[in-house]
Amino acid sequence: MRLRARLGRDSDRDGDRAEARTFAMGMRRGVVALIFALVAAACTGGGSSGRGERAPQVSRGGTLMVAMQDASLTLFAGGSFDPQRAYWGAPLELYRCCLTRTLLSYTGRPTEEGGATLAPDLAEAMPSVSPDGLTWTFRLRAGLHYAPPFADTPIVVQDVIRAFERVALLPDDVGYGFYYSVIDGFDSFGAREIDSIRGLYAPDDRTLIVQLTEPTSDLGYRLSLPATAPIPPVPTGGTLGAATGHTDYSRFLVSSGPYMFEGSGALDFTVPPNKQDPVAGYVPHKSVTLVRNPSWDPSTDRLRGAFVDRIEIALRRSLTGDWAKVRSGLLDLVFDASPPPDVLADYGADPSLRDQLLSNADNFVAAISMNLAVPPFDDLHVRRAVNWAIDKSSLVRLVGTVPTPPLGYLYGEAAGHLVPDSLENNILQDRDLYPTPGNAGSVVRAREEMARSTYDHDHDGVCDAAACEDVLAITQAGPFPAMAAEIKRNLEPIGIDLRLESMNIVAMFAALHDREAQVPLGLGAGWAADFPAASQSFAGVFSAGLARNDSNIGAEPEQLREWGYAVTEVPNVDDRIAQCQGLSTRSDATCWAKLDTYMMEQVAPWAPYVFFTQHRTVSARVSRFSFAQFQGLPALDQIALESGSS
Repeated sequence: MRLRARLGRDSDRDGDRAEARTFAMGMRRGVVALIFALVAAACTGGGSSGRGERAPQVSRGGTLMVAMQDASLTLFAGGSFDPQRAYWGAPLELYRCCLTRTLLSYTGRPTEEGGATLAPDLAEAMPSVSPDGLTWTFRLRAGLHYAPPFADTPIVVQDVIRAFERVALLPDDVGYGFYYSVIDGFDSFGAREIDSIRGLYAPDDRTLIVQLTEPTSDLGYRLSLPATAPIPPVPTGGTLGAATGHTDYSRFLVSSGPYMFEGSGALDFTVPPNKQDPVAGYVPHKSVTLVRNPSWDPSTDRLRGAFVDRIEIALRRSLTGDWAKVRSGLLDLVFDASPPPDVLADYGADPSLRDQLLSNADNFVAAISMNLAVPPFDDLHVRRAVNWAIDKSSLVRLVGTVPTPPLGYLYGEAAGHLVPDSLENNILQDRDLYPTPGNAGSVVRAREEMARSTYDHDHDGVCDAAACEDVLAITQAGPFPAMAAEIKRNLEPIGIDLRLESMNIVAMFAALHDREAQVPLGLGAGWAADFPAASQSFAGVFSAGLARNDSNIGAEPEQLREWGYAVTEVPNVDDRIAQCQGLSTRSDATCWAKLDTYMMEQVAPWAPYVFFTQHRTVSARVSRFSFAQFQGLPALDQIALESGSS
């Protein structure tokens, strides 16, 4: 789902890599489909939990047959499936479901079933947090062990600290270590200025104290990412434990989850890293084979069902033909992409297939970004007029008319506010802050707003200032040129004339983030979440000083003058973001939802138009299925097969 860059260090060095990945991750789930109404009808009553309801007595056992795109496994990770490097939805979810456990994690369910709510995983309970929000204390469960060949090795706090140290030592353009810069000494350790991360302290093997430099309410979500999964020590004493000497640790991974790579027991860490043979169960560009971890004890893991005995994942260059294999039973699931429109139409038209089509809200939004330092978009009334004018229903249809490699066809529904409902605990679910009949846009409401603008001199609802003529609006390839043409038509009745320019995704984001380029509009903007919390969408996009803050929110007057802008005053929401960041995890969703409402009504930096949706078809063998809101992807640990399936 990468329409824009993810939250990163507030520096230009992070910006470039995050930009490309942003589009992907944003796009990773989805752009929207022409047949959404048909799909919605087909999915009525069949949601992500429907197959679970059909099978109250869940069978255990069998082999789950899965296909996924090879590119999804290692995208934005330099070809690596490494838990500290992989930065894309598919690997993040595969680690959550199956191979690693973290201090906190999720149930593998959608938001409406609690799937976006943090729960203890390696930790025996939720952490205690000091009144100032700076000190978090975790207590590990007793009796946890690694998979073979370390079945006799207990998981201890020092192993979690070892994972943080490895993350800190990665190059700045690898992984997502920026999430942990709030830990005291993390960056200094990564720069090799100190010998340990002083903000991580283990008074004993089961107690971890985390000291922060600023209140960070979403720290728990950051600790749910697989980069923080424990790494065991090795007999040779390598400073990074089992990961010592391995640029790509994935093929030498020692599992802490319910599954492990087939052949993991043969790993030999008594020999130098360059002499170690990798696991047989992961063959890059070909296959991933997961088998049960005999050390995993379900009594210590209340989050994962782990119903099947074996998971065989075929890595494809192309998924062409795989949905037909799902229908015939040769495969059970395509993991990382929704089916094309004709497949969805077939399932929607055939009542016998409808309960084999499952759907869930994604964690991604697409939007038009407006530069608040460029006339006429320095005027709130103009920005609100844009929100009223756009025909979201048409944009939703257009997005899904062209596949988006490597993600295929993407689907969704009209967005009524900035952040997907799944990230705000559904507090604003179905609420449209710019409601129009059928989301088709409203010329009347748009003109009423434009009439209040200083750029409409005669207040007739049509901009008559030169700033509204020949306005540069940039977008990227795929379905976006057609969408841009629709947006151009939508804005003409309020007097805004767009000059459209299409470019590749890298060039588009380079232009949007070049402050001196002063690009007024980005028609292919958006945001994809790394974890199911709204904090990223605000702190990662609208904080002052971010390279990816296309709207220039929070820029200081001297900065704007330095960049050549005539406008020298723009809104700043840093204080509101800080207020939400300082709250406890249990209450911050309400704060973010209130900020979402405020931003749309009083700032309006974007005109959001689609919240993306995931659809999957499954074989008739699948008796239980769920989407994990963590990444909006199928939860392989929650899938069960019919009794007697091999």
